Amino acid sequence: MNVYTVVLLIFLFLMILTYILWQIKKNGLRQFVIECIVYAEDTLTNNNIKFESVCNKVIAVLPFPFNLIPSSFIAEFVQKVFDEVKVALDYKKKEE
Repeated sequence: MNVYTVVLLIFLFLMILTYILWQIKKNGLRQFVIECIVYAEDTLTNNNIKFESVCNKVIAVLPFPFNLIPSSFIAEFVQKVFDEVKVALDYKKKEE
């Protein structure tokens, strides 16, 4: 393999990853997490099981290279989304 072929393969790989990230952003991973949180809140009772369930669903829906992301990053993302949703719900309760 020459240098041009390697550079072309790297560029192609980066373009594919960019496309996948764009699809995740466009299709709304954050919205999916919110839906999973609501479902877990409605159906499960143990908070630890709720959190693990949401994290596992997020990992399962991610395409191949991104489902290899460490679960600690996914957990941080899920926690951040949950905190944002909780603030909004608490604000709504104050108004009522």
